[in-house]
Amino acid sequence: TCGRVHVVFIDGAVPGTGLVYGYIDPRTKRPALERVLPLEVLVDHDEGLSAAPRSIYRIYMVARDVLQALYPRRAKELATSEGPDQQAIEDLSLTRDTKADHVLLCEGWHLSSTKDSGDGRHTLAASNCTLVDEPYTSRRLPFAVYRWQQRQVGFWGCGLVETGRDAQWRINRLIQRYERQNNRAAGVYLLVEGNSKIRHESITTTDAEIIRYFGTPPQWMQGPGASGAIAQEILDIREQWFSEQGISSMLAEGKKPTGLDSGAAQREHDDILSRRHVMNARAFEAFYMDLADLLVELNDQASELDPDYSVDAIESRGRSTYVRKIPWSELRAAPGDFRLRMF
Repeated sequence: TCGRVHVVFIDGAVPGTGLVYGYIDPRTKRPALERVLPLEVLVDHDEGLSAAPRSIYRIYMVARDVLQALYPRRAKELATSEGPDQQAIEDLSLTRDTKADHVLLCEGWHLSSTKDSGDGRHTLAASNCTLVDEPYTSRRLPFAVYRWQQRQVGFWGCGLVETGRDAQWRINRLIQRYERQNNRAAGVYLLVEGNSKIRHESITTTDAEIIRYFGTPPQWMQGPGASGAIAQEILDIREQWFSEQGISSMLAEGKKPTGLDSGAAQREHDDILSRRHVMNARAFEAFYMDLADLLVELNDQASELDPDYSVDAIESRGRSTYVRKIPWSELRAAPGDFRLRMF
């Protein structure tokens, strides 16, 4: 189920926030996890100031025939439900000439105000019908979130790419300047003295061409090209950004520092480098803990739907290892009665 969690790590490193959605699969009645694109999720800014909103929304698409199979009572309305509009095409980076028949859905979750208030809600709607409208009694929202770097304020994280925005802007400006200089000063020119009486049309690209002239002979000149200082400044900016992020340029290029020949020295060097990313590593560990907590909640829901719902447990007896099924009802415990640990 967690096979694509590494993609969520990339979502956290690039746009800043990776999300996993947990749900009960309507076909198997078992917990399932799904990677969710950050573009699909909406959180009210004021609610998400402390990164702990009580409501969350998801705008996404599902194939029309799949929806009609899942909700046969709404099949007639779903046949005319709208697909992605212009706003969704821009927000979700969709193509306009697709032949896929999708329905645009909006799903929302709202946590209860208190344990017994009963005002939590879960809804799922298309453009012309409501597919789900039910109480939401879960103690948490159904998303596990990984952020490369937590902002001081807000729900969304800051990605590794965003930290290099200013450096990339400077590099882009220097590249444009470098190209302008090359276009103007890196050409090849043929210098012809005004009184040499050379016919320009006789200068061709033919091999071993004979050019007759009177007076001063023509000569070729190669322009100096762009200044080498610009290329060096680009490399300096790149090196500075790598240094700020705790990534050496040699590591980025897959090279080892000169002199580190023994395995012990290389392990020590890798250990020093990894300390620069201890906060990011702890954030990813916290994400895994949140994912485990989400699975516990999903197992509780699956057990309520099916009292015989069981999970696999690994048991060791001497040198042998056995896998046996244990009913979740025997393992279920109230929040606070158990602790999750990261190994």
